[in-house]
Amino acid sequence: INAEYGGLATRSPRLYDRSFKHPQKTRFLSFSRFFQLSPLTPIVHYTDPIFRDPYSEMKRFFNKNDYPTCEAIFKRELETSKLVDPRLYSIILRIYKQEKRITSISNLVEKLPRPFQPKIYFELVDSYGQIGYVDKALSYLEQMKSEKQYSEHALRVAISIVGNTGNLEKFYEYWNEFPKLEIDRESIAYATAIYTSGLIGEWSLMLRFFDEMVNRGFVVQPHTLNSIVSTLAIHAEFSKMDEVLDLWYPRYGITVGPYVYASMISGYLRYGEFDKAQLILQRVKELGFDPTITDRYFLRYFMETDDEESVHSWKNQSVQPYSVSNATFLIPYYLQKGDETEVKNFLQVCPLNCTIYNALIEGSAMIRNWDAMERFIQEMREVGYDLFPKTYRKIVEEYARSGDFDYAMDYWQRALDKGCNPYWDVSMYASKVFVDGLRGNLNSAFEIVNVIKKQGIRLNVQFVKNFLSEVLVRHGLLENGEVDVSWLKGYDRFLRLSEMGDFYRFVDVYRGKIVGCPLERNRVLIN
Repeated sequence: INAEYGGLATRSPRLYDRSFKHPQKTRFLSFSRFFQLSPLTPIVHYTDPIFRDPYSEMKRFFNKNDYPTCEAIFKRELETSKLVDPRLYSIILRIYKQEKRITSISNLVEKLPRPFQPKIYFELVDSYGQIGYVDKALSYLEQMKSEKQYSEHALRVAISIVGNTGNLEKFYEYWNEFPKLEIDRESIAYATAIYTSGLIGEWSLMLRFFDEMVNRGFVVQPHTLNSIVSTLAIHAEFSKMDEVLDLWYPRYGITVGPYVYASMISGYLRYGEFDKAQLILQRVKELGFDPTITDRYFLRYFMETDDEESVHSWKNQSVQPYSVSNATFLIPYYLQKGDETEVKNFLQVCPLNCTIYNALIEGSAMIRNWDAMERFIQEMREVGYDLFPKTYRKIVEEYARSGDFDYAMDYWQRALDKGCNPYWDVSMYASKVFVDGLRGNLNSAFEIVNVIKKQGIRLNVQFVKNFLSEVLVRHGLLENGEVDVSWLKGYDRFLRLSEMGDFYRFVDVYRGKIVGCPLERNRVLIN
């Protein structure tokens, strides 16, 4: 070929242009003919470091959920390339986010090229926000703002993160950033705001966002109505939920899907209405939907009612009994029951990921197997995982139950150091109040209450339950009526069934009467 075309094959980069015509020849130079006839190794080869595309290579394996291969490609690029494609960092961050590998994310941040690209910022905000480290998530959001790299995606994630904490002041602050930065609010931003406001029980706010979205001409999507039904079910607003199903879905021409029915079942079971949940399940089967999407809700209900026989029968008839979602609560349950065979079954089927590790740690703490718990913590950190905030809280409470208050407070402090700020997650204060109540440190418990009132932190059920049971009831502070607890009114309606039993026993023992029954969802007023 070199002889025929005067050395063109080795000299001219224009060889790869199919339309190139040699000035002294009348025929076109064929790209395919060159590779067919050349005795030399083609210049463009998959393994050649000059022409290899690691991004396409990594993305292909990411789409196949082959995360180990993605990591291997990424490590190879770090070791062999002087300039790593920034898009590779985005993919590896998405992998760490999906696997909840907080330690790996923190280590990767040190290697990221500065300044961060908007995609990198978005993944960092979303990763820390999903797991519950709100302070870190918002710190990266503020960096985006200072570098003028704000995006609609990042603001939407911020609204969701802050809204889930119940901090309406911050919620409005980020919502109002849209017009300031000349970013148009899309329909998905409204859907996020609707779901978040419904999740914290702000119905008027939820309806305001919905009306504003419709008035702006956005089409009402199925996921928007589904999220409204889901939040109404969480808060036991069943009459409003029925109204949405009967009127809103037909009005906007949307069909009720299987996950809507699953949300309804979750809501009914949450408040002990098993018969209604069974009717919905029957409807799911009649419509031909997959009934297994409701398995975990029934399993959790049977666990809370301590119906061991139903747990086993329901799990055995499930298509995927040993799934990661079931492992979250069934592994601690079986560890408590001493059923090692079932735990091993989960470990054989499920990948040993962050969720499984946290379930094993919670279960080990519940049975006071501290050596196993510490071993699991060490193992998970070696592969880049870390404890969820709720796992920290579980360890704190189990150490307190066993009387090891120093270890309990040590883990509570570790959680704070990791970024579990009680300002965003009042459940951290719930764990501290639990320890103070068992320890008899009432001054500390009431100081926390003053901080909550002063900072305007929204309460949750766990805090109310712990403060009632371990501080007020345990130390007989309700009997003399000297303690003002009017600020706790109405929170009984959010308690799960297992917690409702304790709550009503408290009222029965310490106030001399039974105020109501959890199956009827009566509202108990504490005063």
